[in-house]
Amino acid sequence: MELQAMWLASEWDIALTIGLFVLGGIMSITAWLFKGRMVAYDKHLDECRERAVTQGRMDERLISVEAQVKGIRATVHWVGDCMMTVGTKLDVKLPDRPL
Repeated sequence: MELQAMWLASEWDIALTIGLFVLGGIMSITAWLFKGRMVAYDKHLDECRERAVTQGRMDERLISVEAQVKGIRATVHWVGDCMMTVGTKLDVKLPDRPL
């Protein structure tokens, strides 16, 4: 009876070892696939962040350029109006104003 119990116990040890080996293998493959997806997702997030930073910088530049252009336009119109006023007071024949 003891011999048979020892033999059955040794059978269970082999089955348990094989089962744990298979379970560990499946978990390793799953972890490897999950890691690959995480690396791809991290790369995607980095690309999105770079694109957002680039777009933000472009927007800031456009706002800055627009502000400068508006300032230049206001200055040009002011100088033009000033010249027209001075020319009118001096009775100078001025060219037609462009539209």
